Amino acid sequence: MAKAIVLPLPAPIKRDIQLTLTQDEAETLFAVCCRIGGLPTSTRRGNMDAIGKALKDVNIESDTGDIDEKEKSIYFTNRL
Repeated sequence: MAKAIVLPLPAPIKRDIQLTLTQDEAETLFAVCCRIGGLPTSTRRGNMDAIGKALKDVNIESDTGDIDEKEKSIYFTNRL
């Protein structure tokens, strides 16, 4: 089960957030990170790239083959 906690930092520094994820949740997040478009330098795509890299750094990767290419949004097909 996913859980988020706020790590306290002195103002005006932005807060750091720590997520605790199961393996399956982390693989799902990695799959989403791999599907985000946009310029990494001027959109939130850069954030998604950083999240994806952090997940890869701890050996989290996922086959994104269960994402339906025809949908206009990210739509996961049934894995069962």
